[in-house]
Amino acid sequence: MTNQDDLFHPVIELPEPTRRARYDRLVGLDDTKLRLRKEAALLADPRRLQVWAANHYGGDIAALTLFADRAPLFVFAGDVGSGKSALAESFGCDLADFLDLPVYLYRLKLATRGSGLVGEMTSLIGDAFAHMHTVGKRMSGSQGARAVQILVVDEADALVQSRGAQQMHHEDRRRRIPGRHRQPGRCPAPCRRRTVHQPARRPRPSRHAPRCGHLHPHPPRRRAAPRGPHPGTRRARHPAGNRP
Repeated sequence: MTNQDDLFHPVIELPEPTRRARYDRLVGLDDTKLRLRKEAALLADPRRLQVWAANHYGGDIAALTLFADRAPLFVFAGDVGSGKSALAESFGCDLADFLDLPVYLYRLKLATRGSGLVGEMTSLIGDAFAHMHTVGKRMSGSQGARAVQILVVDEADALVQSRGAQQMHHEDRRRRIPGRHRQPGRCPAPCRRRTVHQPARRPRPSRHAPRCGHLHPHPPRRRAAPRGPHPGTRRARHPAGNRP
Protein backbone atom coordinates (compact mmCIF):
# COMPACT_ATOMS: atom_id res chain seq x y z
CA MET A 1 0.00 0.00 0.00
CA THR A 2 1.38 3.42 -0.97
CA ASN A 3 1.77 6.11 1.66
CA GLN A 4 -0.91 8.81 1.83
CA ASP A 5 1.66 11.58 1.33
CA ASP A 6 2.68 9.99 -1.99
CA LEU A 7 -0.89 10.04 -3.31
CA PHE A 8 -2.49 13.24 -2.01
CA HIS A 9 -1.64 16.83 -1.29
CA PRO A 10 -2.06 17.89 2.36
CA VAL A 11 -5.63 17.23 3.49
CA ILE A 12 -7.69 20.38 4.12
CA GLU A 13 -10.62 20.51 6.55
CA LEU A 14 -13.55 22.55 5.28
CA PRO A 15 -14.96 25.12 5.82
CA GLU A 16 -11.76 27.08 5.44
CA PRO A 17 -11.51 30.88 4.97
CA THR A 18 -9.47 30.85 1.74
CA ARG A 19 -11.70 28.40 -0.10
CA ARG A 20 -14.87 29.94 1.29
CA ALA A 21 -13.85 33.29 -0.21
CA ARG A 22 -13.01 31.51 -3.47
CA TYR A 23 -16.47 29.91 -3.48
CA ASP A 24 -18.17 33.26 -2.92
CA ARG A 25 -16.26 34.83 -5.84
CA LEU A 26 -17.70 32.32 -8.30
CA VAL A 27 -20.63 34.37 -9.57
CA GLY A 28 -23.15 33.32 -12.18
CA LEU A 29 -23.19 29.69 -10.97
CA ASP A 30 -26.14 29.83 -8.60
CA ASP A 31 -28.05 27.01 -10.31
CA THR A 32 -24.95 24.83 -10.47
CA LYS A 33 -24.12 25.46 -6.82
CA LEU A 34 -27.66 24.62 -5.70
CA ARG A 35 -27.76 21.39 -7.71
CA LEU A 36 -24.30 20.43 -6.48
CA ARG A 37 -25.33 21.00 -2.86
CA LYS A 38 -28.46 18.83 -3.16
CA GLU A 39 -26.82 15.92 -4.96
CA ALA A 40 -23.70 15.96 -2.78
CA ALA A 41 -25.83 16.00 0.38
CA LEU A 42 -27.73 12.91 -0.79
CA LEU A 43 -24.49 11.11 -1.60
CA ALA A 44 -23.04 12.02 1.79
CA ASP A 45 -26.20 11.04 3.71
CA PRO A 46 -28.52 8.69 1.74
CA ARG A 47 -30.94 8.60 4.67
CA ARG A 48 -32.28 11.98 3.56
CA LEU A 49 -33.75 10.35 0.46
CA GLN A 50 -35.33 7.57 2.52
CA VAL A 51 -36.97 10.11 4.82
CA TRP A 52 -38.27 12.04 1.80
CA ALA A 53 -39.73 8.86 0.26
CA ALA A 54 -41.39 7.90 3.57
CA ASN A 55 -42.99 11.33 3.96
CA HIS A 56 -44.33 11.60 0.41
CA TYR A 57 -44.89 7.98 -0.68
CA GLY A 58 -45.15 6.08 2.58
CA GLY A 59 -42.17 3.82 1.94
CA ASP A 60 -39.30 2.96 -0.36
CA ILE A 61 -39.65 3.60 -4.07
CA ALA A 62 -37.70 2.50 -7.15
CA ALA A 63 -35.77 5.77 -7.21
CA LEU A 64 -33.96 4.71 -4.04
CA THR A 65 -32.49 1.66 -5.76
CA LEU A 66 -31.45 3.67 -8.79
CA PHE A 67 -29.80 6.28 -6.62
CA ALA A 68 -27.98 3.63 -4.57
CA ASP A 69 -26.44 2.21 -7.76
CA ARG A 70 -25.20 5.61 -8.88
CA ALA A 71 -21.46 6.30 -8.81
CA PRO A 72 -20.54 9.07 -6.33
CA LEU A 73 -18.88 11.12 -9.05
CA PHE A 74 -19.15 14.69 -10.34
CA VAL A 75 -17.46 15.70 -13.59
CA PHE A 76 -16.62 19.39 -14.06
CA ALA A 77 -16.08 20.18 -17.74
CA GLY A 78 -15.47 23.50 -19.46
CA ASP A 79 -12.94 25.84 -20.99
CA VAL A 80 -9.65 26.74 -19.37
CA GLY A 81 -10.17 29.33 -16.62
CA SER A 82 -13.94 28.81 -16.27
CA GLY A 83 -13.66 27.89 -12.57
CA LYS A 84 -13.81 24.08 -12.61
CA SER A 85 -10.99 23.51 -10.12
CA ALA A 86 -12.06 26.41 -7.91
CA LEU A 87 -15.60 25.08 -7.62
CA ALA A 88 -14.49 21.49 -7.06
CA GLU A 89 -12.18 22.49 -4.21
CA SER A 90 -14.52 24.98 -2.55
CA PHE A 91 -18.09 23.63 -2.75
CA GLY A 92 -17.29 21.55 0.33
CA CYS A 93 -17.54 24.73 2.42
CA ASP A 94 -21.19 25.14 1.46
CA LEU A 95 -21.78 21.41 1.96
CA ALA A 96 -20.25 21.52 5.45
CA ASP A 97 -22.60 24.33 6.46
CA PHE A 98 -25.62 22.56 4.95
CA LEU A 99 -24.92 19.21 6.66
CA ASP A 100 -23.33 20.68 9.79
CA LEU A 101 -20.48 18.18 9.38
CA PRO A 102 -16.75 18.55 8.78
CA VAL A 103 -15.67 18.00 5.18
CA TYR A 104 -12.16 16.81 4.35
CA LEU A 105 -10.68 17.73 0.98
CA TYR A 106 -8.29 15.25 -0.66
CA ARG A 107 -6.48 16.41 -3.80
CA LEU A 108 -4.92 13.71 -5.92
CA LYS A 109 -1.36 14.33 -7.08
CA LEU A 110 -0.47 14.07 -10.74
CA ALA A 111 2.43 11.90 -9.62
CA THR A 112 -0.05 9.03 -9.54
CA ARG A 113 0.58 8.71 -13.29
CA GLY A 114 3.79 7.01 -12.30
CA SER A 115 7.08 6.91 -14.15
CA GLY A 116 5.95 4.90 -17.16
CA LEU A 117 6.29 1.36 -15.78
CA VAL A 118 3.67 -1.11 -16.91
CA GLY A 119 0.77 -1.21 -14.45
CA GLU A 120 2.24 1.45 -12.15
CA MET A 121 -0.42 4.09 -12.79
CA THR A 122 -3.24 1.58 -12.30
CA SER A 123 -1.75 0.47 -9.01
CA LEU A 124 -1.30 4.01 -7.69
CA ILE A 125 -4.81 5.14 -8.60
CA GLY A 126 -6.22 1.95 -7.12
CA ASP A 127 -4.37 2.65 -3.87
CA ALA A 128 -5.82 6.18 -3.78
CA PHE A 129 -9.42 4.98 -4.13
CA ALA A 130 -8.83 2.16 -1.65
CA HIS A 131 -7.57 4.70 0.87
CA MET A 132 -10.66 6.88 0.37
CA HIS A 133 -12.91 3.83 0.78
CA THR A 134 -11.21 2.92 4.05
CA VAL A 135 -11.49 6.45 5.42
CA GLY A 136 -15.14 6.64 4.40
CA LYS A 137 -15.99 3.45 6.29
CA ARG A 138 -14.19 4.73 9.37
CA MET A 139 -16.14 8.01 9.29
CA SER A 140 -19.58 6.38 8.98
CA GLY A 141 -21.63 4.46 11.52
CA SER A 142 -25.12 3.35 12.42
CA GLN A 143 -26.18 6.95 13.08
CA GLY A 144 -24.98 8.12 9.67
CA ALA A 145 -21.85 9.86 8.48
CA ARG A 146 -19.76 11.73 11.02
CA ALA A 147 -17.69 13.46 8.32
CA VAL A 148 -17.57 13.79 4.54
CA GLN A 149 -14.59 13.18 2.25
CA ILE A 150 -14.18 14.83 -1.16
CA LEU A 151 -11.57 13.53 -3.61
CA VAL A 152 -10.61 16.04 -6.30
CA VAL A 153 -8.85 14.71 -9.42
CA ASP A 154 -7.66 17.88 -11.15
CA GLU A 155 -6.59 17.67 -14.80
CA ALA A 156 -8.18 14.24 -15.04
CA ASP A 157 -7.41 14.09 -18.77
CA ALA A 158 -3.72 13.80 -17.83
CA LEU A 159 -4.44 10.36 -16.34
CA VAL A 160 -5.69 8.92 -19.63
CA GLN A 161 -3.64 10.77 -22.24
CA SER A 162 -1.10 9.01 -24.40
CA ARG A 163 2.54 8.83 -23.41
CA GLY A 164 3.51 10.96 -26.40
CA ALA A 165 1.39 13.85 -25.11
CA GLN A 166 2.78 13.76 -21.57
CA GLN A 167 4.84 16.94 -22.01
CA MET A 168 2.23 18.86 -24.02
CA HIS A 169 0.72 22.08 -22.74
CA HIS A 170 -2.84 21.80 -21.45
CA GLU A 171 -4.18 24.00 -24.27
CA ASP A 172 -2.43 21.87 -26.90
CA ARG A 173 -4.18 18.79 -25.51
CA ARG A 174 -7.55 20.45 -26.11
CA ARG A 175 -7.01 21.38 -29.74
CA ARG A 176 -4.75 20.40 -32.60
CA ILE A 177 -2.11 22.73 -33.89
CA PRO A 178 -3.48 24.56 -36.99
CA GLY A 179 -1.82 23.61 -40.25
CA ARG A 180 -0.43 20.27 -39.07
CA HIS A 181 -3.44 18.07 -38.53
CA ARG A 182 -5.80 19.07 -41.29
CA GLN A 183 -8.17 16.40 -42.51
CA PRO A 184 -8.91 15.84 -46.20
CA GLY A 185 -11.89 17.79 -47.41
CA ARG A 186 -12.88 20.73 -49.55
CA CYS A 187 -11.73 24.32 -49.37
CA PRO A 188 -14.14 26.57 -47.43
CA ALA A 189 -13.98 29.20 -50.20
CA PRO A 190 -14.56 28.52 -53.90
CA CYS A 191 -11.31 27.88 -55.73
CA ARG A 192 -9.85 25.43 -58.22
CA ARG A 193 -8.34 23.17 -55.55
CA ARG A 194 -10.62 20.37 -54.43
CA THR A 195 -8.71 19.26 -51.32
CA VAL A 196 -6.82 21.07 -48.60
CA HIS A 197 -3.18 20.43 -47.82
CA GLN A 198 -2.13 16.97 -46.80
CA PRO A 199 -1.10 16.40 -43.15
CA ALA A 200 2.51 17.20 -42.21
CA ARG A 201 3.06 19.10 -45.46
CA ARG A 202 3.47 22.84 -45.69
CA PRO A 203 3.49 24.11 -49.30
CA ARG A 204 5.57 27.03 -50.37
CA PRO A 205 3.68 30.28 -51.00
CA SER A 206 2.82 30.90 -54.62
CA ARG A 207 3.76 34.02 -56.54
CA HIS A 208 0.17 34.25 -57.68
CA ALA A 209 -2.29 35.12 -54.91
CA PRO A 210 -5.31 32.74 -55.16
CA ARG A 211 -8.79 34.00 -54.59
CA CYS A 212 -9.53 31.62 -51.70
CA GLY A 213 -6.61 32.74 -49.51
CA HIS A 214 -4.97 29.32 -49.23
CA LEU A 215 -1.32 28.66 -49.94
CA HIS A 216 -1.28 26.59 -53.11
CA PRO A 217 1.87 24.59 -53.86
CA HIS A 218 1.73 25.40 -57.56
CA PRO A 219 0.58 28.52 -59.42
CA PRO A 220 -2.47 28.18 -61.65
CA ARG A 221 -1.69 27.01 -65.15
CA ARG A 222 -1.76 29.60 -67.89
CA ARG A 223 -3.18 28.81 -71.26
CA ALA A 224 -0.85 29.14 -74.20
CA ALA A 225 -1.42 32.18 -76.39
CA PRO A 226 -3.33 31.25 -79.56
CA ARG A 227 -1.35 31.27 -82.77
CA GLY A 228 -2.54 33.32 -85.68
CA PRO A 229 -5.39 35.81 -85.66
CA HIS A 230 -8.07 35.82 -83.00
CA PRO A 231 -10.62 33.02 -83.51
CA GLY A 232 -13.42 35.54 -83.80
CA THR A 233 -11.88 37.36 -86.80
CA ARG A 234 -11.71 36.28 -90.45
CA ARG A 235 -8.44 35.69 -92.18
CA ALA A 236 -7.76 38.46 -94.73
CA ARG A 237 -7.48 37.36 -98.35
CA HIS A 238 -4.48 38.49 -100.27
CA PRO A 239 -4.66 39.15 -103.97
CA ALA A 240 -2.99 36.67 -106.24
CA GLY A 241 0.72 37.21 -106.45
CA ASN A 242 0.83 39.44 -103.37
CA ARG A 243 0.84 36.71 -100.76
CA PRO A 244 3.56 37.08 -98.14
